Amino acid sequence: MPNTQTLLAQAYFAFNHRDIDSALALMTENVSWPKASEGGRVVGKEEIRSYWTRQWKEFDPHVEPLEMIDHEGGITEVKVHQLVKSLGGDVLSDSEVWHVYTIARTVSSSAWTSRKSKRDRTQLPPQHSPDTSKRSGLSAESTGLVHP
Repeated sequence: MPNTQTLLAQAYFAFNHRDIDSALALMTENVSWPKASEGGRVVGKEEIRSYWTRQWKEFDPHVEPLEMIDHEGGITEVKVHQLVKSLGGDVLSDSEVWHVYTIARTVSSSAWTSRKSKRDRTQLPPQHSPDTSKRSGLSAESTGLVHP
């Protein structure tokens, strides 16, 4: 079973490489993900696939983890460098934001089930945001991943 930081690193890697299948394989079935570019949330893997597919046709986001802080209760904060470019390569946003995950664990698996953004310590506005399933997972206000 991978540790939390490994699980999150796999998720960010898959997202940044537009490997939707690998990212979704880490997610729980009931994952809840914020639609930062559209508002609201999507729930479930196929809704996330649809949202990311639309998003990547409009702009090119890249989110690189800089720091991960584990807290009690399965909560992990991830400080990321978020670079969003137009499809033509123009920089639309270049900032650091925090994503907050809650990790639920069972004997058999870890899963990322949710993520939310929070303002960083310099008060940058939140940009992106990914609940806990029966299997286990990352939970917060946003996304979900499942890893056997």
